[in-house]
Amino acid sequence: MKPFIRRIVWVPAAVLAVAPFAPTQPAMAQPPGQPAPTSSSPSSSPAASPVTDAAGAQLAARAIARIGLLDLKMLTSPAPRDYRIAAAVLGIASDLAPNDTDILNLLVDAASAAGDRARVMALTHRLVRLDPGNTVAQLRLISARISELQDADTRLASYARFLGPEGESIDAAIRSRLALDSALLLRERGDMEGFASRLTQAIALDSTNKDAASLAVTYFTEQVDDAPGRLDLLLTLLRADPLDPDTHLAIARELAAGGAYSASKRFFSTLLTLQRTQGVETPANLLAEVQTVEWNASGAAAVVTGLRDLVDAQRNDLKDRRAAMEKAGQPLADVPKPEQLHLPVEIERVRLAAASAMGDEAQTDFAYKELLGAFQETARELGEPGKRPKGVSEAAAADRQRWLFTELQWMRLWSGRELDGAAEAIEQLKKDPSVKPEGLARFQGWLRLRRDDLDGAQALLAPLAPTDPMAELGLAVLSEKRSPAEAAPLYADLSRRFAGSMTGAWARTRATVLTGAAPELPAPAGRLESLAKGVPPWLEEMVVSPRRYISLQASLLQRQVGVLDNPVMHLVVRNVGPIPLAMGPEKTINTRLLLVPHVEIGLRTVGGVSGPEVVRLDRRLRLMPQESFETTVCPTLGALGWFLEQTAGASARVRWRVLQGFRVTREGLYETGPNCLATETDAVIRSPSPKTRADAPALSAWIATGSIQDLAEAILAIRWQSQLTADAPGAFKSEDRAAIAKALGARCGTLDRLGRLVVLSMTPSANLIPEMAPVDTLARQETDPVLVAVTLITRVTRPDDEWLVRQAGSSDATVAELAALLQDKLSE
Repeated sequence: MKPFIRRIVWVPAAVLAVAPFAPTQPAMAQPPGQPAPTSSSPSSSPAASPVTDAAGAQLAARAIARIGLLDLKMLTSPAPRDYRIAAAVLGIASDLAPNDTDILNLLVDAASAAGDRARVMALTHRLVRLDPGNTVAQLRLISARISELQDADTRLASYARFLGPEGESIDAAIRSRLALDSALLLRERGDMEGFASRLTQAIALDSTNKDAASLAVTYFTEQVDDAPGRLDLLLTLLRADPLDPDTHLAIARELAAGGAYSASKRFFSTLLTLQRTQGVETPANLLAEVQTVEWNASGAAAVVTGLRDLVDAQRNDLKDRRAAMEKAGQPLADVPKPEQLHLPVEIERVRLAAASAMGDEAQTDFAYKELLGAFQETARELGEPGKRPKGVSEAAAADRQRWLFTELQWMRLWSGRELDGAAEAIEQLKKDPSVKPEGLARFQGWLRLRRDDLDGAQALLAPLAPTDPMAELGLAVLSEKRSPAEAAPLYADLSRRFAGSMTGAWARTRATVLTGAAPELPAPAGRLESLAKGVPPWLEEMVVSPRRYISLQASLLQRQVGVLDNPVMHLVVRNVGPIPLAMGPEKTINTRLLLVPHVEIGLRTVGGVSGPEVVRLDRRLRLMPQESFETTVCPTLGALGWFLEQTAGASARVRWRVLQGFRVTREGLYETGPNCLATETDAVIRSPSPKTRADAPALSAWIATGSIQDLAEAILAIRWQSQLTADAPGAFKSEDRAAIAKALGARCGTLDRLGRLVVLSMTPSANLIPEMAPVDTLARQETDPVLVAVTLITRVTRPDDEWLVRQAGSSDATVAELAALLQDKLSE
C-alpha cells in the first residue's frame, strides 16, 4: 500500500508557527454560511460572545505557549537568552489565560532561569491568588519581602511578627523556614542564645525542615561532647528525611562509636538497602566498617567464618559456571579462575585482624594468604590501564598502589606474618619522603614487638601512644607478652575508648580471650541502644518500599476528546506513612514527574514522535500523615500536543506512564527514581476532525464564515493536508492551497485581536507552506505589540531580516527586546 503521509519532521525554532496548542473548551462547530464577526480594525472589534471569547483566549494561549516550549525543547543546553525568549512568549500566553496555572508555572520557571527575579516575584503573587494553599510560593513571597528590608533589626522584627501570635494563621511549615532564616541572622549578629532558640522553634514547627535539623546537629556537636545528645539530634534529622543515606551512615557510626553495636548493625543495614535502591555501589571501606561492627556485635569467629563461607560459595559458583561454559565449547579467557576471586582488600584486612585477635593460627595463616592474594590481584589490575576500574587515573592508580604496599606491611606486623618481608619493606619506606617519621617509628616499634624486643618496642611506641591508637594497642600487646593479667584491663579500656574501630574490636577480642568474658561496653552504650530502639519498624518499611509511605495516582478526566480539546490529567499524591514527609525535588516525596506517552495513530503505534514531558508539583512544603495533594495538569502542552494536531485527520489513542523522580538508564530508557513510584493512566481517544476530509472550497467556506474554533480546526486541516503526498486521495494541489490562503488572509482582515492571534500562532508560515505567504505579509503589517511579538516568534528565520531589524528599534520595549534576542539567537 502506498504511503500517503510524508514523514513528520521537527521544524526549526524560528518557524514554530506549526507548533500550536488546543483549547480546554470543546470545539464549537458551525455550518458554512453563519455570519462571522466583522470589524473595521482590531481596536474597534465588537465583543465576542462570552463562550467564544473564553474558548478563543484559551485556544490562543495554549498555541502560543507551545511555541515557546517547543523552541526550548529543541535546545540541548538553553542559555539565559533562550529562557528570556521563552518567558516573553509564555508571558503573552499567560496574559491571554491568566487563570491557567499550567502556563503560569512554566512562565515562573522560565523567568527564574532567565534571572528575572522581579518578574518571578510578581508572578508568584498571581500563583498565590490562584492557589492559596501553595506554601512554596507563599514562602518565596514572604522571604523576598523580608530580604528587601533595609537593616537586620527591621528584618528580625519582621521575623518576630511572623513567628509570634500575629503569624499563627500561617502554615507551620512556612513559619519553620522563617524561624531558620531568623536563627541564621541572629548567629551573624553573635546572638547565640537567640540563634539556638529560633533553631529549636524551626524544628518544633516542622519536623520535615531538614536544613534546620542538620544545622542543629552541627551546632550541638561543636558545643558539647555528648553521644546520646548527638544521636537524639541525628534521629530528628532522620525524621526530616528518612531516606537520606548520609543520615543513616552518621547514625550507624555514632552508635558504633558508643558501643551500641546491635543498633549500629540495624542502621548499617538500612544504609546498604538505600544504596542498592539508589543504584549506588557501596565502597569497600564502608563494607569493611559493616564487618567491623559485626565483629564487635557477634564476635571475631562470626566474621572469620562468615567471610570464608561467602568466598567459598562464590568460588564454587564460578567453578560451576566455568565447567558449564567449557562443556558448551565457550571460551573461558574472560572468565576468572576460582582462585583469582577475592574479597576487596579492605574487607580482607578485617578478616585477618579478627583471626589474629582470636589467636587462631590456622585461620590467621589462611586469612593472610587470602589477603596477600587480594593485594596482588588489585595491584595487577591497577598496573594495567585496560583493567583499572572506570575513572581511575594514572595518578590515582599510583596512589592506590602506594597505599597497598604500605598497608600490606602494616597487616604483616599486626598479624605477625612474614616479618622479614616487612623489615625489607620498612627500609624501602625510609627512602619515601611522603612517609611521615611517626609512621615509620610505629612500624619499627611493632616489628621489634613481633621479634620480642620488648624494651626496644616500648622505647619507640610509648612516645607515639598519646596520639596514635595503634601505638597504644602495641603497648597493650607488649604488656600481654609480659603479663597477660595486667594486659586484660588495658585491652578492655582500649575497646571502650576506640569502640567501633578495628583497634577497639581487636582489643575487645583479646580482652575476651584473656578473661573468658567480654569487657564492659562504653558508658553511653545502653542509652544509645534505648534511643535507637525508639525508631519504629516503619523505618525499614520505608527503606524497602516507597508504597509503604506514599501513593501516586493518575487518571484522565476525559476518555474522548476532539482535535481542539485538551485532555486533563488528575494527579493525587498521598502521604500514607506515619510521620510528616517533605515534598519537593529530591525530597522524601519527590515532586518531579515524567509523563511518558504511548501513542497510537489509527492502528499503528507511533514511537519517538515526541519526548516525555516533565511536570513539577512544587506546591507544598510537606504532607502530614494521610494528607494528599491533588492537582490537574495538561499532558499535551508540549511536543505531544503539536504532534496530535499535526495528525488531526486520524484517530489517536494515548495513555501515559507517570514516573516519579525519574532517571535515564544507560540504555536510554526512563525509569522511576530511587524510592519513587510509577503509575499509568487509562487511554484517551482523540477523534479525527471531519474538516480534514473537506475539499478546498468547503474548507475555504469554513474559514470565511466559521467561529474561532472552526477557524482553528480548518487550520489544522491545512496542516494535515500539507503532509499528504501529491498522489494521495483528496490531496490539495498548489492552487487549492493558494485559494485557502487567500480565504485565510481575507478572514484575517475581519478578525479581532484574539482571532488574529489564533491565526498567527496556528497557521504554518510560508517557510513550510509557500502558499501561506499572504498570511505572512498581513502579519508583518500588524502594529499591535502582542501581534508583532507573535509574528516575530513564528515567521522570522534570518537575523538580517529587514522587518526584524526594524522591530529591534520599536518604541515598545517588549517588542524591541524580543527582536534583539531573536537576532542574537538566529545569528548563531
